[in-house]
Amino acid sequence: FALGALVRGLGADSFPGLMDWLIATMRSNMGVVERDGAAQGLAQFFSSVPPVWLDRMLDQFLADTASADANVREGALGFLSFLPVSLG
Repeated sequence: FALGALVRGLGADSFPGLMDWLIATMRSNMGVVERDGAAQGLAQFFSSVPPVWLDRMLDQFLADTASADANVREGALGFLSFLPVSLG
């Protein structure tokens, strides 16, 4: 929850490129620990920005759950599993 607190406290503008990096890492062929960490960080990020940010991206994350790439599917499912806890 530290990442969410940082974004909430300092603002998303203080972390340019963070969302894109988290998404890329979540979809990468890195290990499961890196993908899960990025998925959790991204869920925390979205809990700290206006809801419209998530609204713009949610369809893509849902589409990722049906990706032919197992890493992309796993990252998207991890993100969706962390999201309810992060949003409270």
